[in-house]
Amino acid sequence: MQCEMKGTASQRDRSILATVRSAPSQSAENSNMGTEMKTRTMLLGGIAQAVLLIPAAQPALAQELAYTLGTIVLTGERDARTISNTASSVVVKTGDDVPAQQGDISETLETVPNVLEVGSGVAPTIRGIESQGAQEGAVAFFAGTTPRATVNVDGHYQSFYEYVNGGTGLWDVDTVEVYLGPQTTKQGANSIAGAMIVNTKDPSFEPTFSGQLLGGSYNMRRASVALSGPVSEDIALRFSADYFARDNYVDADGAPTDGGASDRNYETQTYRTKLLWMPAALPGFEAKLTYAHVDSNQPTGENVPFPYDGDLETDSYGPTWHVISDSFIADVSHDFANGIVLSNQLSYGTSDSDRVLEDYEDGTAHVETENWSNELRVNFGDELDTVSGVAGLFYSHTDQDDDIYLVFNGNGGDSTFDNEKKSLGIYGEATWRPTDRLSLTGGLRLQRDEISRDGLYRSYLFGTDNRVA
Repeated sequence: MQCEMKGTASQRDRSILATVRSAPSQSAENSNMGTEMKTRTMLLGGIAQAVLLIPAAQPALAQELAYTLGTIVLTGERDARTISNTASSVVVKTGDDVPAQQGDISETLETVPNVLEVGSGVAPTIRGIESQGAQEGAVAFFAGTTPRATVNVDGHYQSFYEYVNGGTGLWDVDTVEVYLGPQTTKQGANSIAGAMIVNTKDPSFEPTFSGQLLGGSYNMRRASVALSGPVSEDIALRFSADYFARDNYVDADGAPTDGGASDRNYETQTYRTKLLWMPAALPGFEAKLTYAHVDSNQPTGENVPFPYDGDLETDSYGPTWHVISDSFIADVSHDFANGIVLSNQLSYGTSDSDRVLEDYEDGTAHVETENWSNELRVNFGDELDTVSGVAGLFYSHTDQDDDIYLVFNGNGGDSTFDNEKKSLGIYGEATWRPTDRLSLTGGLRLQRDEISRDGLYRSYLFGTDNRVA
């Protein structure tokens, strides 16, 4: 309405002025001088009126075009809260923030401040702390190592080789929470550098479908699909599949052989199924089952020989890792509608990791990992209450078998290691808010870790078996 009034006033004044300027005689012009002055005054008044109306129209237009941002809720600290009420240093990426061409979480971490991600085969460095652990490479294999950061995908804690050498795809992801700094109170011993919490999308009771097909440089190709919908009035199902592959940035055309069984290119397949049960007869109760299968192949690095001559070429293939993992997660929770929520998460996962080289005796390895964990948790209050907090009991048991065949200068052979780790943690945290602008938080975790490692290093040159414990 205001814009129309502005146009009408301007057109009317211009027509009057044109009529005055086309007067037929000099006498008429002199006699109508007062009329022309009056008309100009009307014109200036119309322009001033239009200018005054413009600011009044802008707020109304802004209200029509207003877009309300959704609220991002963090769950990595075992207590649902908004990012504005989270004291920890955290960066959150939603599914909309992750570009379609990013194959796994390592490429997303490259955009997070204070995180250094140098590529495959190496864990990221968070605020100057290398999250891979105290050992790396062959030393990590023979001596054993524990990461300084943890990656949790829908409740499944990834093993060392899943974390460092496996691809964590981000298709159909809901949020990625990257915590910069110690998270030992909530996550346990393996999070002194930080934690990465990946939450994929849950089933919906409204039918949904999404998919994508991508192609790019270095023979990059990607195909993804996700669909969700109700199975019954109380049960919803979600399925997603993602395939990503690309060639190595560094050519091995100068290598004397074809690399044998090693594959220097990247390829990751991820399949995930979720089943959600929310019975109407039990208000506040929710149960969810999640199964995920990941098949990943990637080299230990994309490197060029020193000194660098400007060409992305190398004369050696180097080792590659082929990691296959399966995980099962069962979540059960009940909201008592009085500020108390009781929940339990049971997780079971296995992974097979193969280190493949052109020559078998150069360090071909096979690692089998089996892990199960259970976490019982109670939450009370929320971020709007005067007092809120969480308390939990966590137990984890991991078995890992390592096998490597390595011969150097005629010495070495087959080495085997058996690893077992048990972890028990009891933790709690509470927040008191005496005012709207002040909150005091205190937390404590009692953690016990028991690690055993037994191995046998066989020397073919000296004909001896050396026990490592």
